[in-house]
Amino acid sequence: MTKSSRTIFCDIEVGKYVTVAVPKFDRGPLDRKNLEGIILDKKYGVSRIGTKTGVLKNWLTRSDLTPISAITFNYNEIPQDRFISLREACAGQSMFSRQGFSKCQCQPSKRQCNTNRCACFKSKNLCNSKCHSSNPCQNK
Repeated sequence: MTKSSRTIFCDIEVGKYVTVAVPKFDRGPLDRKNLEGIILDKKYGVSRIGTKTGVLKNWLTRSDLTPISAITFNYNEIPQDRFISLREACAGQSMFSRQGFSKCQCQPSKRQCNTNRCACFKSKNLCNSKCHSSNPCQNK
């Protein structure tokens, strides 16, 4: 088993670009399924991965990694002193708010969504149909 595993999963050196599959419960509905990273260190057959938002806390085995040719950031852009979980790394790459859509809980009034009490206004996003569908809002 070990011999066949070594032939299927060839060794990846330090400094190579890889992707890590993100489980569905760790990402939002519209987030990417893979997380891009760079191998920073290897010990005893497991690798430490650095991403754009930080270094992953967990060490990953070779079967968790898929080699790729290049990614959109450099080794120098990785914050080496920040250790994060896989969920935090995925949220850092997300174009949306973590594991879902952001929405406010404002009451229907015209001036309610123009203050920092509104979650959408505070995060500098526009209110959408999930906040208050047909009610008037100045932040739409």
